[in-house]
Amino acid sequence: MLTLVLRGGAEVKALVPTDVRRELRRQAGRAMRAAGVGTAEVCLSLTEDAEMHELNLTYAGEDHATDVLSFSQHQGGATAAQNVLGDVVVSVETAARQAAAQNVLGDVFFSVETAARQVAQNVLGDVVISVETAARQAAQNVLGDVVISVETAARQAAAAGHPLLQELVHLAVHGLCHLLGFDHGTPEEERVMFAYEARLRDEARRLGTVQRVPPG
Repeated sequence: MLTLVLRGGAEVKALVPTDVRRELRRQAGRAMRAAGVGTAEVCLSLTEDAEMHELNLTYAGEDHATDVLSFSQHQGGATAAQNVLGDVVVSVETAARQAAAQNVLGDVFFSVETAARQVAQNVLGDVVISVETAARQAAQNVLGDVVISVETAARQAAAAGHPLLQELVHLAVHGLCHLLGFDHGTPEEERVMFAYEARLRDEARRLGTVQRVPPG
């Protein structure tokens, strides 16, 4: 699932009116489905040069604004996994009885009684929650973030002589491919990545049923 977030000031909003954002979201969403990750979570943020400069300096060590940055949710996964100690098993029914016996009406941070009431209609027995399973499921479904500087994209679109929407789609698909593990550090990597991007963009522009576009 693609979430489109508009950040920055009035100039950014003026550059990407509602119709442009709607079409960008449509095409980027189609590109995700074509790549086989249509159900994954991706946040696409449109911002300004000032914020992009700060992000680029902080995370890439580059002291200037850039057009697009990708932040993969799967980077550092091994470190995160080390903090998972095991499973947690919670009996909502038992917790509700204990809370009632102790005359506990609620808590500022978590109310077992409220939780029990909310799920009571669907609970036939005890509820078992696996923290490890939940963490794995969440991680598998989140690809990461793609951040685009609309101001830089607008300059690049003008220089290339095509609409801003076309440039935004180009950058969004480029960022998506980075989240999928592609890179362009070598000529061969660049050839493979850019060719795949082009095929995804072709499918993104179309209407109707999305056709799967496998890598390679």
